[in-house]
Amino acid sequence: MPILDQLLESNPHALHSLDPQGGVDMAEIKKICGDQVCMIGNVDCGKLDMGSEEEGIASARYALKHGMPGGGYIFSTSNCVYTGMPLSRYEMILEVWRREGSYSIEKYME
Repeated sequence: MPILDQLLESNPHALHSLDPQGGVDMAEIKKICGDQVCMIGNVDCGKLDMGSEEEGIASARYALKHGMPGGGYIFSTSNCVYTGMPLSRYEMILEVWRREGSYSIEKYME
């Protein structure tokens, strides 16, 4: 967050890694610059690796809920998936994405 203005001055097409462990909140960053640049990530890798399943699912839902409105969001973890992270945890958030992360094509065809 402290260097967000500098990042935006470089006119990127997208911003990644939006990491909640580093203090980046998807709701806040979407309000600040969601109409200027595509957002990528914000699913907390720490919670996927060390948290409960409920915490991992909640993190995925939070990223979708706050990243998707208005478009310009790509669902992803907040960083690379660590070596040793159980594959089942990654598959778990992909299931959340499949159920809750689809844009309505009709909305964009109007």
